[in-house]
Amino acid sequence: MGVYDIFTMISRWALPSILLVLAVFGISLVSYKFIYKKIFKGKKEVSIYQFVLFVILIGYLFLVFAMTGLSRADNFSNNTINLNFLSGYLDVWYSWSLTPLLLLILNILMLAPLGFLLPLISKKFDSAKNVLLVAFTFTVFIELFQLITHRGIFELDDLFHNTIGSMIGYFIVKVFLEFKESKKVRKNTIIKALIIPAIYIVVFSGAIVVYNNKEFGNLNVSPFEHTDVSNVKISSDIDFSDKDDKASVFYNVNSNKKKRALDIIKILNDSFNIPPLKKSGMDGDNIQYIFDTTSNSMYTMTYFSKDGTWSLNNQLSDNMKNTKLSDSNTQKIEEVLKIKNLLPDNATLKYDENNFLRWDAKKVNIKNCKRDFINGIIMISNSDSRELQNFYYEITDNKYVRDIEIISPKEAFEKVKKGNFYSYNPYNLGDEIKITNFEISYMYDSKGYYKPVYKFTGSVNKEKDTFSAIISASK
Repeated sequence: MGVYDIFTMISRWALPSILLVLAVFGISLVSYKFIYKKIFKGKKEVSIYQFVLFVILIGYLFLVFAMTGLSRADNFSNNTINLNFLSGYLDVWYSWSLTPLLLLILNILMLAPLGFLLPLISKKFDSAKNVLLVAFTFTVFIELFQLITHRGIFELDDLFHNTIGSMIGYFIVKVFLEFKESKKVRKNTIIKALIIPAIYIVVFSGAIVVYNNKEFGNLNVSPFEHTDVSNVKISSDIDFSDKDDKASVFYNVNSNKKKRALDIIKILNDSFNIPPLKKSGMDGDNIQYIFDTTSNSMYTMTYFSKDGTWSLNNQLSDNMKNTKLSDSNTQKIEEVLKIKNLLPDNATLKYDENNFLRWDAKKVNIKNCKRDFINGIIMISNSDSRELQNFYYEITDNKYVRDIEIISPKEAFEKVKKGNFYSYNPYNLGDEIKITNFEISYMYDSKGYYKPVYKFTGSVNKEKDTFSAIISASK
């Protein structure tokens, strides 16, 4: 789930939450004024201030429950439980990406309003223990609901982070309450309010220092929770070598250069008559650009920050047939690409069978390559109206760095047998995995280095091409 998905869910459930708040307010007011006070002659007074805060808290808790429990389909596997306390932190570390970091922070702060509001509503929650109990109970309810309804998985780190977040809210409000009562705040109260944020600042700062001092980045192939293969038979007829080897490492010169996207957009505006940019937004680590709409175009562009590739699409061209441009127009496009350094040297653009103007990089034996190389494809399509419709630029410019030692195929296979790989589908008792092929492949790490990985493929219960696992080849 990305940041965009979070805002989408908030907007989706904001109105129902507001309506619930209004309903709870009306029902509670009637119940208190006419039933409790008049019929039962109740004498306990509740201030309008407490009453309003209680209703707001109910609405907020419903919003949290809706986002975490009701916004997902029941497509998660049975009894999926993640008891790895560090899974959220490992996800942030391996991907070194803004999205998992923001999700981790969101998990921590999600119930901070609960810890903040409870002491304001009732003196029963002056005690941290009572706030902790309510937060823990509510989080367990959400996690169990996700598990039972298959709308998520039961995660221990969510339980911890939500509860910690409630304590952050509680200690902050205690500072305000203490100041309100005595016009001063004890040092001990301030320390309690700052201790949890301070711990996280130290941890995250330490991680940044360690990461920046590493030569290479992190590969997002090491799972924070190993796949359970304890009841699965994993075999192969391949004689895996136990000899260590070496493989080349490369660096993508355009990796993580988000400002480059603006240069691309200027080229599109000036050379291909793409309308002016209207707005932009983050989609995970990628950037989405939306251009002004015209009678013939509704362009969007996605810039993939990790490797510097991008794609431009005209949403109005889905049902249009691709057509060839004249030789002169094709030549103009080729000249523009060369002048703007978008077309590799000695490249020739040709039309394929689908009338895409296309260039494919020559295949390179990357493992033993000791030189710089360019990889990827360029594809351009035009419609009957001769308007530029789609532009796929998947060129990566890779510079040779050096060779590194890698683990042997046998050692990598042993990691597969231990479940040290990502799997979206759990395996059942008696399943049989047969590895039929493996190869050295390459992936970009978080710093833009192109690094070797082992890719294993095979069958599950004799169904071909149903198994795939990627293991980092680095030592």
